[in-house]
Amino acid sequence: MEPEGAEDAESKPDPLTSRIIGAAIEAFTRVPFGSASTLSACATITAVLKSLSVRTCGYSGLMLPVLEDPVLAARAREGRYGIEELLLYSTVCGTGLDVVPIPGDTPVESIARVIDDVATLSAKLSKPLSTRLFPAPGTKAGDPVRFDDPHLTETSVFAVD
Repeated sequence: MEPEGAEDAESKPDPLTSRIIGAAIEAFTRVPFGSASTLSACATITAVLKSLSVRTCGYSGLMLPVLEDPVLAARAREGRYGIEELLLYSTVCGTGLDVVPIPGDTPVESIARVIDDVATLSAKLSKPLSTRLFPAPGTKAGDPVRFDDPHLTETSVFAVD
């Protein structure tokens, strides 16, 4: 299976878009990101990264940057996963919610609840997790979104309930 977006990233020399974790996970599981076995693949990759004898600094685990990975972005557009699944994957990987677009009019209280969930996971799992949410003005959940940045890829806006 050739993951959507992989061919575009391979033609660019930019290291931010030429390393596609979504494609690696799909190659490992042989199913689209967000399907059953995605959590297991994230845990396996994290275990391998932690087993390496290298000096690390800051976040040194698996990252799932939705807006920076063409395969993750494509699977979000297809509705294969949402914020809840990303929170689940973050329990076994290196970050929390990384570059996730949300509706621009999301109430502060709703954003605070998402951040609270990430903080709860961080405390419960005794590991650092972060939250980088990107409010997209004028959008609602499911809308396509593109930022004016060559390092970010088009995807869909995530629902925040």
